[in-house]
Amino acid sequence: VFIGADGLSLRAGISTPDLEIAAIERSMIQQTRGQVIVMADHPKFGLVAEMSIAPLKHINVLITNRKIPSDFQKALDKMGVQVVIAY
Repeated sequence: VFIGADGLSLRAGISTPDLEIAAIERSMIQQTRGQVIVMADHPKFGLVAEMSIAPLKHINVLITNRKIPSDFQKALDKMGVQVVIAY
């Protein structure tokens, strides 16, 4: 399942300002039998939007456009999240 993120935070996880989007994406993550792939460009790191979707540990692959902050990289490495930088 592919999920877009408006915010990615080590504490708050994946978030969005939209209640309906949060509910749909949360349900998609819970029901998938495959991987959870999150797409977020570099300004989203450290942001927390109003509605939580899921903790970062639910991500299998994170696709972004630049190298991510080292604290995020270390945390994602510990969680086994693969980070793909798509230039």
